[in-house]
Amino acid sequence: MPIASVKLSHMIETSSSTFLFGLIIVWLLHRDHSNLKDLFSKKDMNVITIKWRPC
Repeated sequence: MPIASVKLSHMIETSSSTFLFGLIIVWLLHRDHSNLKDLFSKKDMNVITIKWRPC
């Protein structure tokens, strides 16, 4: 059996990398696209910008 600290470090490593991989996949697949070129392009993205004004 591995040492508890080794188990913990592997759990943190795999869970964080799996979470980031999942975020990237969800972001790619939930974008509006009709082909692969549209999927990976940045133009025509509906981005709302909010300008902050100090009081």
